[in-house]
Amino acid sequence: MFKIVGGALALACALALVSFETAQAVSSKLSVVIAPHNPTITVNGQSSRASVSAGSSVTVTVSGGPANPLDWIGLCTSNSTCGLNPGDYSDYAFLANCSRTHPTAGVNSGSCTLTASSVNGNYYADFFANNATTGPLAVVPFTVTGGGTGKAADPLAIPAAQNFLQYLYNIQGNHTLSGEYMTRGSWNNYQNQGQSVTATCGATPALVGPNWNWGGTPADVVRIATWQWQNAHTPAIIDRDAVFPGGEAGQFTYDDIVQMTTPGTDLYNQWHASIDNVINLQYKPLADAGIPVIFRWFHEANGDWDKYGVAFIGDAGIALLWQDWFTYYTHKWGLHNALFMFSPNAVIGNYTAGYRSQYVDIVGLDYYASGPGFVDGYNEMTATGKPFGLGEFGWSTAGQNYDLSQWPGVIQSQMPLMTLMMEWFPLFPPDYANCSQWLAASRMINLGGVNY
Repeated sequence: MFKIVGGALALACALALVSFETAQAVSSKLSVVIAPHNPTITVNGQSSRASVSAGSSVTVTVSGGPANPLDWIGLCTSNSTCGLNPGDYSDYAFLANCSRTHPTAGVNSGSCTLTASSVNGNYYADFFANNATTGPLAVVPFTVTGGGTGKAADPLAIPAAQNFLQYLYNIQGNHTLSGEYMTRGSWNNYQNQGQSVTATCGATPALVGPNWNWGGTPADVVRIATWQWQNAHTPAIIDRDAVFPGGEAGQFTYDDIVQMTTPGTDLYNQWHASIDNVINLQYKPLADAGIPVIFRWFHEANGDWDKYGVAFIGDAGIALLWQDWFTYYTHKWGLHNALFMFSPNAVIGNYTAGYRSQYVDIVGLDYYASGPGFVDGYNEMTATGKPFGLGEFGWSTAGQNYDLSQWPGVIQSQMPLMTLMMEWFPLFPPDYANCSQWLAASRMINLGGVNY
């Protein structure tokens, strides 16, 4: 009995020795992989909450990382996840090369310059191992100040409108929503145009601009805007449908605008009767259903081709017209489903004529040229701190074979804050070329890609 026990004891000891030696050998061979890493991360040299200016360059430094090639850093909205959706971060880069191109080798430590969000708030510099999007190895909080609020101009805006506006702020610097206006505003044409674009370009733009005075009806606009929100998660962009007193021809004077915005005058009654008509027929049904929209009324007011141009009614006249429309919709009618887009014409200057920040959510420019390029007015409009986009873009002369594939590169290198771009119809060759390359670019977000 003793011998058996002793033999078992000796065998157990021998096995334990072998196991220990084997474990040592395995541990020695795997020590590079399984050794714990406790990296540190700083923002502008600070390991606690740094304060940075909105849209400024931020230096993010990591030390003691695992040196995987795809280790990356991001300026994120969360301290636990980042990169699951486009709106999760304001900027990011791989630590090894400080770019978004996959490096071939990793580094333990390094510093990269990233761009902070343009929206005030609390953020996190996150360090993730090997392209992960959850479980950062190191996190440091920081605060952005001096930028936009991310809140809608209408303080009572419905959550759907507020959330979409915040999404635009979040994707600034990284992504751009594709969009197009409709050749005709009917529901059937909307479906046919969408199918044609998908077949020709391989994808469908994320945004649409329907207007019933382009061949549809108010019911068509309601149906299109509803489908767009429920399926694309984007608001329809709607230009002015109300008809001016005296029609569209001619020129207003500043005194005309004063009369149009003063209750009790004949011009006020004519103008607001037209507004009431379009609100009743299409805007109120959308508001009642909780469907957000983007109003792009009085666009290109810095030009002289519309009767409300700055040359005729001045800065004060445009501002008065805009303020009256904003307050009439949100206060008089009590509707709160709208975001308001201010969209002058590019190149010609005087971009902020009539602009008043408290009545605007999104700024843009309408740009027509022989092809993609830097848009004069971009710096002035982005300086407002609002999300920026192209309210319209397209060729300046038909048949120019406009190369859409150039846009993503131009945006990334010269206008990174562009959050949306609305192509003026039609989108097909021979007028436009390479629409598939435009929509397929990693910069672009199309139908089905909007997540927030």
